[in-house]
Order: sequence, then structure tokens, then C-alpha cells
Amino acid sequence: IVEIAGPDAVPFLQGLVTNDVTKASDEHPIYALMLTPQGKFLFDMFILHYEGKLLLEVDAARAPDFLKKIGFYKLRSQITLR
Repeated sequence: IVEIAGPDAVPFLQGLVTNDVTKASDEHPIYALMLTPQGKFLFDMFILHYEGKLLLEVDAARAPDFLKKIGFYKLRSQITLR
């Protein structure tokens, strides 16, 4: 499970995945993909919005690569990745 928290969590992730992150809730997780700019598959995940944080279920073996990739896009966003 990867946790994204902070005031910019939803807008940050909204621009990186294929599904509408605003539709995720604690009762209704969503399924989304992260693609390259050319549309090739990188990662798939389930996203849950829980207690003000986004929880992303990603493949455990690929979680370090996923954190490295989204960390690249963090820039000045007010988020924490864990």
C-alpha cells in the first residue's frame, strides 16, 4: 500500500492516472492505470480515499519502482509519499 497525503494529493494523482480520482471514497475504491505519454502500460492500482489520504494498492514487487516514478512528478506539490 502506497499512501499519498497532503492538500495536493488528489490534484497531483489526478494528472497521473487514467481514472477520475475524485470518485474514490472509503466505500468505493477505483481502478486506475499509470501510462507512459505514449499510452504504454506502467502500473495498475486500486485507489481508496480514506481519512483524507489516498491509499494505492500496487504490486508489492513493483512498489519501489512506482514510488520512484511518482516521486519524479512531485516537484512542488504539497504531498507526502509513504
